[in-house]
Amino acid sequence: MVAPQRLKKQEAREALSEELRPIFDSLCEETLHWSQYYYGTSLISYSILKELVEDGWKKMPSGT
Repeated sequence: MVAPQRLKKQEAREALSEELRPIFDSLCEETLHWSQYYYGTSLISYSILKELVEDGWKKMPSGT
């Protein structure tokens, strides 16, 4: 099994359609914030975030 290619943020963003890019940007900001808050690091996988957005991820209002 071959591991998927790791993408840099700009590469991952550009691989998405124009309509998905704002969703990707928002998810990146949220993930970065919580990664720093809980783990003290800013390391996140843009490849995984790109796939989540492609699969239909969207932020739900809190409490739902």
